[in-house]
Amino acid sequence: MPPLSDSGAASATSSPPGRLVDFDLAPGAVYALGLTFAEHIRETGEPAGAPAVFRKRCQPSLAQPLLLPSAAALHAAITGHDALLAARLQHCFTELPALLDYEVEIGIALLQPVSLAELQRADCRLHYGLFVANDITARSVQIAGEAARERLALWSAAKSFAGFLPVGAQLWLPQLPDLERFPELLLQTRVNGELRQSASSRQMIYSPRQLLGFAAASAPGRQLQAHDLILCGTPAGVGLSIPRWKRRLTGLLPARLRVAAAIRANRDNPRLLKAGDRVVCSAGWLGQCSISIE
Repeated sequence: MPPLSDSGAASATSSPPGRLVDFDLAPGAVYALGLTFAEHIRETGEPAGAPAVFRKRCQPSLAQPLLLPSAAALHAAITGHDALLAARLQHCFTELPALLDYEVEIGIALLQPVSLAELQRADCRLHYGLFVANDITARSVQIAGEAARERLALWSAAKSFAGFLPVGAQLWLPQLPDLERFPELLLQTRVNGELRQSASSRQMIYSPRQLLGFAAASAPGRQLQAHDLILCGTPAGVGLSIPRWKRRLTGLLPARLRVAAAIRANRDNPRLLKAGDRVVCSAGWLGQCSISIE
């Protein structure tokens, strides 16, 4: 990653001491963490516990049109991890829907390498920047993970199509990096002007140190590298929600039937994204990122 170019001091008076710089779009690995806000855990029906950690294998991009993945691309993503499951889903659907969803998130861009052991030391000092991102997800592929041999491999595939990581144009560099808490940021998502997500960064149930530790624990050699990106999870308000009672009820079904039923039930979900939608994710003075769906 070439050096970041300074674009001046933060314009919002409410921001802590630091500066905004142009966000260079040539990262290393991208680690995504899920289930880091209590209300989002509840809306997904997932059990509480350590956050899910998986790789997002696509590059960040600035505002641009986003093409809905084709049914063939969705099928190929599932086939790559569980060919039998993909074949059975193909029998259930003449055309697998994407079930496209949005997730506003804070991202951490590392400016130096750091190991899990270093993060666990109280005197750890770390240079990093923060940015706003939209962790786009093809929920049909993610749902397929409920019946796959490797659940999180399908989570990764669901979030790794081209264009699935829109980010803001700027990176905020804190004057005094803090591993114990995030600055106060209002995370919001609007779809066609309608407010869908709104929560404070202070509602996240993990500190930056803990989130980086979870990511480092899954990294090769338990070491994060300079220019790696860590997506810190989304608050409640996503398009696809599954009450815990419904997850328990459908849990009585065989896994592949459960997956097909969940995809079928959400084909006409009006909160999921469709062609023509415009999505804007913002994080207060940190900025915003926007996409239009085509």
